[in-house]
Amino acid sequence: MAQSNVCLIAAEDKRPNPTLKAADGFSQAANDDNRSAQQYSSGLSIVFGGGLIWVADWRHGKVTKFRASDGEIVGSVPVGDDPFGLATDGTQAWVACFTSGYLFVVRTLNSGVVGGILPRRGPFGVAFDGDALWLTETSKHTVLKLRQSDGAVLATIRVGNWPKGVAFDGQNVWVASQGSNQVAKIRAGDGAVIGTYKVGKMPEDVATDGAYIWTANTANGTVTKLRANDGFKLGTFKVGKAPVAVKSDGVHVWIANRGDNTVTCLRSEDGSRVRTVTVGSGPAGLAFDGSNIWVANRGDDTLTEIRASDGTVIRTRSILTK
Repeated sequence: MAQSNVCLIAAEDKRPNPTLKAADGFSQAANDDNRSAQQYSSGLSIVFGGGLIWVADWRHGKVTKFRASDGEIVGSVPVGDDPFGLATDGTQAWVACFTSGYLFVVRTLNSGVVGGILPRRGPFGVAFDGDALWLTETSKHTVLKLRQSDGAVLATIRVGNWPKGVAFDGQNVWVASQGSNQVAKIRAGDGAVIGTYKVGKMPEDVATDGAYIWTANTANGTVTKLRANDGFKLGTFKVGKAPVAVKSDGVHVWIANRGDNTVTCLRSEDGSRVRTVTVGSGPAGLAFDGSNIWVANRGDDTLTEIRASDGTVIRTRSILTK
């Protein structure tokens, strides 16, 4: 009988586990002091890194990789039940599975699962800051700081109720707490909560371009823009119905509106609306590959690619594999 190459450890267990060390050929950029929000990508349902688009197939408990250059499937990896939060450093990816409660580590090159970490309950969003992983636990109202090499818990930080999306801006980690209508700003180095800031109703996702922080406020169809250095609210802008994901391309901010099957594009500088693009059913996640925006549509299991410069839909394809 073949042995599983997945090794699970409890989040409270701080013993090093060699199966959870970085995959072969792991980039030393993770130890570079010049960390950036663009180098390490995270998102809900979808993420871009290493020339690949990673999409969570929540119905079938898999993560599927697509080549960003042509949208073709290059691999599929079975993980736990209800995969949702994703993060990558371009060499490997981390997948948070909400229902089964696992955080899996997946190789980029050969699609092998390196190992897994068993958090306490309800992992949802995950981000990587170059040194550590940050994982939101919705039902515990906390965010975990995990050592990347072995999954040991470095800090357990209380934030608002029902934390979901999480993002790294190059220095700090931002966590959207859906039940408290706020985001928390956490210093990545020591896990100190620098501040909490009120946003719209039921923020599900948070994104950054380094200078600004954006939250997708599901209950009132808006996004909130904060100044990253001090959390000052710069504006709240109407978008589509039930926005659940947000992503910056550096010039624009894109919002996935689950309630009306559209993506809204706003100008980052002033929040003015640039365009609205119709996509598949139930868009739930966004990724940016440097040129195009990718949309994970959970309602019909499709993937839409949009040219960021003019909003043209390049392709829509199924995420399902045979």
